[in-house]
Amino acid sequence: MRVKLPERDVEVYRGIVGEYVDVLKEEAKDLKGLKVIHVNSTSYGGGVAELLKGLVPLMRSLGLKAEWEVIEAPGEFFNVTKKIHNGLQGGDVKITEEEWSLYEKVNERNSEILDLSADVVIIHAPQPAMIPCFLDDGRKWIWRCHIDLSNPNETLWRRFKGYLEKYGRMLFHLKDYIKEEFADISRV
Repeated sequence: MRVKLPERDVEVYRGIVGEYVDVLKEEAKDLKGLKVIHVNSTSYGGGVAELLKGLVPLMRSLGLKAEWEVIEAPGEFFNVTKKIHNGLQGGDVKITEEEWSLYEKVNERNSEILDLSADVVIIHAPQPAMIPCFLDDGRKWIWRCHIDLSNPNETLWRRFKGYLEKYGRMLFHLKDYIKEEFADISRV
């Protein structure tokens, strides 16, 4: 589902960040016209939704063609992804093959129904992380991880990390959150 957002001019932040607005405009010149799609699991509540409500309009204000898509999923999917989330942060969780199957099917279905025609697709959080596994094309994929991966449940991690292989870049809040095997493609 495409999220509709109001326009927002980056100039409204000049009173807060001053000349940094000019720096942003200069940096964005080379990206003008680049189509970027953000994907997450909800358009309301939670930190990612709040982040995207401001970020996408600001990207547009800087000349990028930015959009935001939200996955479609049944309630039980979110029970599974809560366990994945907790396990990625080290929780002692057990995910059944039936639960993994649901996770995979929902991601596959969303790879078919979301409009992901873009130069760059930024997938936020674990819920839609598997979408690139079902698409074979020239898009650039970025995984924006909003949680600490420094000490995941190893059983869960062995399976989940395979879903991340198509990402050319990963973004994290802190350097300490980055898994060593992805250090070469990760940024803070």
